[in-house]
Amino acid sequence: PRASTTTPPSTTTTTTTPRAAPTTRRARAAPDPHRPMRIARAHPTPPPNASSPERHRVTSTSHRRPAMSAHHARACTLDTATDASASAILAARFSHDAAHVVACGRDRAFALYNASSGALIKKYAGGHAHEVRDVACAPTGATIASCGGDRGVFVWDVATGAAVRKWAGHEGRGGANAVEFAGESASVCASAGDDASVRVWDVRSRDVNAVQVLNARTGVGFGDAVTSIAVDEGGGARLSCASVDGSVRTVDLRRGTCDVDVIGAPVTCVRLSGDNQCALVGCLTSRVGLIDVASGDTLATYRGHVAETAKTECCLTNDDAYVIAGSEDGRVCIWELVSARLVCEIQAHGVGSAVCGVDYSRPG
Repeated sequence: PRASTTTPPSTTTTTTTPRAAPTTRRARAAPDPHRPMRIARAHPTPPPNASSPERHRVTSTSHRRPAMSAHHARACTLDTATDASASAILAARFSHDAAHVVACGRDRAFALYNASSGALIKKYAGGHAHEVRDVACAPTGATIASCGGDRGVFVWDVATGAAVRKWAGHEGRGGANAVEFAGESASVCASAGDDASVRVWDVRSRDVNAVQVLNARTGVGFGDAVTSIAVDEGGGARLSCASVDGSVRTVDLRRGTCDVDVIGAPVTCVRLSGDNQCALVGCLTSRVGLIDVASGDTLATYRGHVAETAKTECCLTNDDAYVIAGSEDGRVCIWELVSARLVCEIQAHGVGSAVCGVDYSRPG
């Protein structure tokens, strides 16, 4: 049964005091980790001209090896020799034009690379006091957002290397785990932290405080650390948030609603499909699930990788035809979206290295 409550819609731009978001709970029994999820609704078949996974450029990172960019089944190692290659790289993100890769890690810095050659272009340091856990590129390519173990959230000017925004960040000792741009022209930034909250920041304002906080006090009751966030790019008003408490919460900032999907295992990653109607969810039971955002139904389950103890990521290809996920044994696995058939395995890193980050290139 589904219980729902409604309140008059509220916006987040007229006040700095967040309103409590009513919660719609889609209660579902926890799936058996040894059995695939039941497919409740068929996903649209990819177009006939959908390209194969080998035509996509994929970047991955591991705890023990440098970031790698694979294109046409050919790997290109990023030039991390000048960036202390012994340091673990925790995340790697393509720019929106796929011309560059941004990688961050335990050396308290992040760097910009040429996606084709792997050559280092610029290193950004001096802001974070602890490891940098995630980065995000603005659509214009002019700025990069970062967050890390020091709880801070920064926005950097790509050309000058200066931090143009530095926000108060999250509470507690855990730090911030994920960051994403949202809104028109990347006017806001959202971050997720170990303090069981998601915070929304105004990029255009110099106020160091968040314009909205999503946590138990404001009606979005995360039970544990928030590990990943995905932004509905159709205006950026809807956030999908993954948590260690075994759930994915979809928060509509304009309507003031929150849908809770109980996955039943710690969730390390969430990504949205191109039409924002499906969410790809990575769990610590060595499975990736595809769920319908509107109903919460499970559409498919993908297995074949190892994800039991480390935070790994998953994503979809440009045309939503394939699913990509990192594995704790150094592999990058690729499945067909509809059939859930494992079609490609890339030994991108050493067998003892956990692939903690993956990303794909956008068209162009």
